[in-house]
Amino acid sequence: VYGPSLGSFRLFVENLTGRYTVIPETGSEFSLMRAPAEISAAAIRAVSEQFRQPDYCGFVQLADWNETFAPFLGTLRQFLSSYPDRFRITYIGNTMYTYPAARRHLGRSGPANSGHSQRWTRA
Repeated sequence: VYGPSLGSFRLFVENLTGRYTVIPETGSEFSLMRAPAEISAAAIRAVSEQFRQPDYCGFVQLADWNETFAPFLGTLRQFLSSYPDRFRITYIGNTMYTYPAARRHLGRSGPANSGHSQRWTRA
């Protein structure tokens, strides 16, 4: 039903890098492994720590990405793209700039307003 718009199931889950790892098997068969939560959390922390550096200019660089995270989470670009709720990616030409995504917090706007207001802050 969804194949014409999403492609094959394998292609679909391969594009969810950072959330699942596709493990090739014999022929066209494969299995899926959910990316370990602690690995994803460690990668998110490592990226977020860079945002707090005073000299951060938009380039995420993790020297140990290929050894530590890539076997579970794919390329850094794939991982960052799989978390649009945490990372805002902007391309200028072929250069990728990454910043924390705005987070939405709901709260009371004051005693005169009994409804919820939307407030956006940087992570």
